[in-house]
Amino acid sequence: MKSPGLYLFLDTETTGLPTRYDAPASDVRAWPRMVQVAWVLADAQGHELASRCHLIRPEGFTIPAEAVRIHGITTEIARLHGVDVHRALDELVVDLPQARLLVGHNLEFDYGVVGAEFFRAGSTVNPLDGLQRYCTMKTTADLCRIPGGYRGYKWPTLDELHWTLFRQELKAGHDALADARACAKCYFALLNRTLPADADEDLEDDGPDTDDDAGELLEEIYDLAEGQPWFDTEFVDSVNEQYEERGWISDAQMEALQRIRDMLERKAR
Repeated sequence: MKSPGLYLFLDTETTGLPTRYDAPASDVRAWPRMVQVAWVLADAQGHELASRCHLIRPEGFTIPAEAVRIHGITTEIARLHGVDVHRALDELVVDLPQARLLVGHNLEFDYGVVGAEFFRAGSTVNPLDGLQRYCTMKTTADLCRIPGGYRGYKWPTLDELHWTLFRQELKAGHDALADARACAKCYFALLNRTLPADADEDLEDDGPDTDDDAGELLEEIYDLAEGQPWFDTEFVDSVNEQYEERGWISDAQMEALQRIRDMLERKAR
């Protein structure tokens, strides 16, 4: 009897954000480098059957301080404890045929990051292409109902989705394996709709509110950068171009700009 297939929950930590979220994985210059990758294989009942987690040894790149502040993985730590990226990718290729569905929170990001690493490693295709995909971020905005975002509700972070479903804060966030497991927990709760009694209450909005906020934040960063010639505005410029073209930016980009603004303010003191 043919196996019904497993669920593969994927998460990564990286050197930063893509310069273009709509770039194909084959456009490797648009995608950040993978610092950590983890995945969990689970059956239809939500039982974890296997997991993998690897720090990636940097080859030809370093991990910026801005990224280290998010996930805590320094270049030195990755060099000391990381594995060659080919090993991690080879193990993922072995596990992919077991999966019927690829699941992630902001899966488009992880899909691009991992896919770009496959292309950098010499692959002519992205092995993730053959899987059906489900994103727990893009399908739960109406459930979490957090004000903001260009469509009324912002896409929830994994922490916010976890709080909506379980009324518990997510521990050990920004670790790829912990986040992959949290994503799996949320996914199966969504399938079963095991929501607490007060799950229909709105969450307090911890994120960006309006598209106007993005424009104001970009102006603030450019003003701060004028007095700090050491700061490279390349990433900010790319986000600003997207904002001018479509009138909005993603929540992840907004959060990154807020961190840049905070850093520039500290340097200006």
